[in-house]
Amino acid sequence: MGPQEPSAYGVSELVANVLAIADGLGRDSFDLVGDDWGGADAWWTTAPYPERLRSDDMPDGADEAMSSAGRTTPTPTRI
Repeated sequence: MGPQEPSAYGVSELVANVLAIADGLGRDSFDLVGDDWGGADAWWTTAPYPERLRSDDMPDGADEAMSSAGRTTPTPTRI
């Protein structure tokens, strides 16, 4: 079971978790897919760390916001 404190689920903690998983797998860059709640996590990871992402896909619509900001959203491949 995860942490019980609500502060453990803030945006910066969730982004840090995404990056820690990629780092733990030894990936400098990776493909990221997020839908529903994960779409917000994906957006908040992609926005400040575009150099870490090879591609991103947010089927719930967040990808349109990123595209309008100049980011491309190619079809992700497996990490």
